[in-house]
Amino acid sequence: MFQVIFTIISIVAIVVSFFSIIWGWIILAVSLVLMLAQVYITKVQYRAKPQPELSVRANELFKRYAHFYMAPFGSRDFGSAADTLAIAGIIIAIIGLFYHFWWGLPICIVNLISEKRISRFFNPGSFITSKSYQNEHNEIVALIESRMN
Repeated sequence: MFQVIFTIISIVAIVVSFFSIIWGWIILAVSLVLMLAQVYITKVQYRAKPQPELSVRANELFKRYAHFYMAPFGSRDFGSAADTLAIAGIIIAIIGLFYHFWWGLPICIVNLISEKRISRFFNPGSFITSKSYQNEHNEIVALIESRMN
């Protein structure tokens, strides 16, 4: 749902940037603020309590990414939306180079770093399934599956 909305916003920002680079960046900046607000809301909404069945390290992982375990599809959706906004920022920066808007490069870098951090916050899939966190991730998934049955 949000992926579709932010894809449309990204397309609008790209099209607008052909006419006014600054307004293209303003649209992306407003989108970034909305994503940051969603990060705050998600942190407040999904506070995990320590689970006695989990190890200390698994509890830390669960507390940090509780939203990902409690609402995985929504988290992936927001993560993909952040990736889409990052790609749109790169495209707008390239368009800006044709119009000699050199400030687009540092703005693009800030946008890219911000959106990638938001994406990793919402969808830490590759991070938490790496070898260092694989056991803890499997422990959390097993706990969730046991409670669903």
